[in-house]
Amino acid sequence: MTLPLDRSWTAVATGVDLLPFWKRHLRGQMRLYNGINAHGEVSRQYCAAVTWGVATFLSALQECTTENALRERAQDTSWWNSICQRELESPSLLELRIGGVPLSGKGVSESALALRYIELTRRVTIDPTTVLSAPPSAVIDWLREE
Repeated sequence: MTLPLDRSWTAVATGVDLLPFWKRHLRGQMRLYNGINAHGEVSRQYCAAVTWGVATFLSALQECTTENALRERAQDTSWWNSICQRELESPSLLELRIGGVPLSGKGVSESALALRYIELTRRVTIDPTTVLSAPPSAVIDWLREE
């Protein structure tokens, strides 16, 4: 079931609905995080890097106080690259490395966008340090929606 708020999430320039992409990346990050979390030191480094990336992006997205601002920020490549350089010591979102661990910048950033969207529309606060391993009901419910 699609909520009325979700229908407004169409990129102005492209006409593409962004929510399914954000959901897919959030689901993917959660599956990957939980699938490798118990496999030794390398997997712990990967999980720590993903958590750091999601937390950094989600924190930076707090300045987006409306859904429209969030949608615009999603498409601002220079802003994402600036966050990567300033906060994560990585050259760009495309070349994202956190603590020496290469990550999918698209996957991590769109997961953060999805989480900020949930915060805005469900009026909840997401803890980025636990959301991938123990998502709150607001996240689970949103991912189940069509």
